[in-house]
Amino acid sequence: MFILLTACSLAPATPMPTAVPTAMPTVANAVEISAESPAGFQQFLTKIDNTQLADRPFALNRYWAQITQSPLVDKTHAVFLYRGEANTVALTGDMTNFVPAAQLALTRINGTDLWWYQGEYEAEARLDYLLVVDEKPVLDPHNPFTVPNPLGLRSEMRMAGFVDSAELTDPITYPAGTLTEHSIESSYLDQRRTFLVYKPASQQIGVPPPLLIVQDGSAALSLIDMPRLLDTLIGRHTSIPLVVAFVPPLDRTNEYQLNDAYAAFLAEELLPFIQAEYKTDPAPTKNGLLGADLGAVAALHTALRYPNRFGLVAAQSGIFSLADDSLMRAIAANPALPLKLHLIVGSYETNIMPDQFADPDILATNQRMAVMLERNGYEFIYQEFAQGHSWGLWRSQIGDALHYLYR
Repeated sequence: MFILLTACSLAPATPMPTAVPTAMPTVANAVEISAESPAGFQQFLTKIDNTQLADRPFALNRYWAQITQSPLVDKTHAVFLYRGEANTVALTGDMTNFVPAAQLALTRINGTDLWWYQGEYEAEARLDYLLVVDEKPVLDPHNPFTVPNPLGLRSEMRMAGFVDSAELTDPITYPAGTLTEHSIESSYLDQRRTFLVYKPASQQIGVPPPLLIVQDGSAALSLIDMPRLLDTLIGRHTSIPLVVAFVPPLDRTNEYQLNDAYAAFLAEELLPFIQAEYKTDPAPTKNGLLGADLGAVAALHTALRYPNRFGLVAAQSGIFSLADDSLMRAIAANPALPLKLHLIVGSYETNIMPDQFADPDILATNQRMAVMLERNGYEFIYQEFAQGHSWGLWRSQIGDALHYLYR
């Protein structure tokens, strides 16, 4: 079964081209336009262009007093602003895939310390970004929204049509599950592995709980506080109560790139230990794997090798082009396995880490994977969002993945 959804339609999302400065339409009635909008900024530009250089700082201060945050957004445009003395200011982010050579230059208004850049984006877009001031990446000082990243916080652009996941904005504190650390010896990896296991605050009486194993477990804990997210999802009944193991990598690049020994560790050592310790449901249809980026590769690779152990996979922005599309070729060469998959990707993921991967177009790779899964009769859902390669995207879709896979 093949289901293709986007953030707001039932048609495949088309990635927007790299944003370029665009002119806003002229609006006759200035009184009705908010200063904190792209149209309002366009009016300000027109006004300051007709202002003497000596008077421009005063005109800017009057306008700036009306601005509470940036970027200024509506459903088609975003205006990024920076105030300060600098030689150069640029924009880098999901709209440029954070590629240094693709940075977008902000323009300085003569006679002032205001820099600006205007781009066109989808109404529901949510993009990570940084400002690059004199070649130094910094958070947007006028934007209160940030998103976690292993390299540090990034600013977050939210277009006017963007709606955050309900579980991320729910103010209620739900009963908290427990987090316990364990260690086991792995004969497959020839090392001792430490991981943490989340146990929900409550579970169905007499029913063994399902299990989810999360790749990049340390990042899921430190960057997005996934245990608290699970508390909310379970408390809101978006997800059934489940046990979740957070497994941090020791050698991420090696372990996650189609590593049979790592897959054997998950299926033949970690899974039996958790089942014995937490009395989880042994059925493959109740055992899942979740991963993002290379973690998605590890999750799918393990499920394809051990479909009798893992029947559920949540793959977020998977880099499936590894080894000349090895996973897709494995799917094409064999009858459909009894797997249920939830795949997501951002429509801006078109040139991710080009210095590390032969095919950095993760969007196109995931589209090929969806076609291959459909062609071979797999049960899955595939979604594209107007976002980038970001923990902001992955965090927001965990609830939907659990609801789909474990219902």
